[in-house]
Amino acid sequence: MSTVQKFRQSFERYCKLRGLLVPNEKILIAVSGGVDSVVLLDLLVGVQDKYQLQLKVIHLNHRLRGKEADADEAFVHQLGQQYGLSVISERIDVRTYAKKKKLSLEAGAREVRYDFFHRALAQSQFDKVATGHQADDQAETVLLHLLRGSGIRGLGGISPHRDCFIRPLLFASRAEILQYAQTQKLSFRQDASNLSCVYTRNRIRWKLIPYLAKQFNPQIVKKLNQLADIFRENEEFLSQFAYQALNDCVKYRDDKKIVLEINRFLGYFNIVKKYIVASALRELGLDPELLSFKKWERVLALSASEQKGKRVRVSPAVDIILDHAGLVIEKQSTSVDFFHPVQPNKEYYFSDLSIWFRSKIEQRKGSESCFSQNNRREMVDYDKLCDRQLFLRNIKPADRFYPLGMQQAKKISDFVIDEKIPLHERNRLLVLVTNRDEIVWLCGYRIDDRFKITPSTRRVLKLEIKTA
Repeated sequence: MSTVQKFRQSFERYCKLRGLLVPNEKILIAVSGGVDSVVLLDLLVGVQDKYQLQLKVIHLNHRLRGKEADADEAFVHQLGQQYGLSVISERIDVRTYAKKKKLSLEAGAREVRYDFFHRALAQSQFDKVATGHQADDQAETVLLHLLRGSGIRGLGGISPHRDCFIRPLLFASRAEILQYAQTQKLSFRQDASNLSCVYTRNRIRWKLIPYLAKQFNPQIVKKLNQLADIFRENEEFLSQFAYQALNDCVKYRDDKKIVLEINRFLGYFNIVKKYIVASALRELGLDPELLSFKKWERVLALSASEQKGKRVRVSPAVDIILDHAGLVIEKQSTSVDFFHPVQPNKEYYFSDLSIWFRSKIEQRKGSESCFSQNNRREMVDYDKLCDRQLFLRNIKPADRFYPLGMQQAKKISDFVIDEKIPLHERNRLLVLVTNRDEIVWLCGYRIDDRFKITPSTRRVLKLEIKTA
């Protein structure tokens, strides 16, 4: 069997083992013009009929290398014609983008590239994007993440299949791919920037890996790929386990916060706790990478403490808080002043707060209780309001009221602390006030003693508030 046949067999075996190719799928092939992507294109076209695949080529001109980049783009269009495939291409000024976003050139190029991939998928309505990452790229990625202090996820390197991306060449080394291209007489482009040691990845490629191979282990690329497989398997197991553990710990969840039952959470090993929090962050649409090693340590220390009201500021957009409700992972939103007039005998729905409010005037029945067993439903003496206008608004720092049963005013801020109202609920508290700014009801918690029902009450105002 020839080396070409062996290589093609290895390619098909790897794709089958990893579930990368499915019959009748539509696959976009990311082709830069370099040897890796050209070989990937050739291999996929070779199995196109066998798997009944629909294929297209996509190419992004980063506009970093002037005429050379334009020549790469023209070359890829010629390849498309040669293989009978249509080509989707774009030109984006990556240098300007990276400068605007305050990113390194490498990070900016990666963002632009993957944004282009997603747009190409949407435009073509295809299923997957195949990229030409190979075993040497994997080894470089593992070392790069190791030097940055990445965790298990990072040390798992490049996944063969994640979301809509597949990497069918991860089984092959750069030397094996080059040999296949030369044997098949495939034309490809050389990117001179790949030889420059200005970039960190290139220094790893041309300096660190050769040094490790010469001084420590000639099979360093193979061993780093095996290490990535081990870490990725651990990552997959922990992620799945953490997803189940998260559901076991959750006391409350919505699109802005997740509350974990603290004692159940503390029952897990630290590594699982981290994965539970990471899973919760992803559920809220947030990136767990926001948490550095030091912040992870602070989160674990917070969860094990009894310091209610303390928090870890993950980012300006995320807080992790320990309060009476448990461990709260919360997205921060810009607070909006809320002030809305309400009239008796009407119902209101405030979509921004997902809250319903209604009130109703009734004649008091002689046997009717003056007290409610449900804090979301209350009654006040309507005659004491003297036809004042009523409003719903946010609480203010200086707000005071006379909690039912008390003859002295109390700050609402002190009341919520005494009542152990969870921190994550306090920014949603509303008060029903008169046009004289007298507080009638701290909604959902306590009415003001000045407006309570007495034996002489003739008309009551029934109040109700509930969340969606």
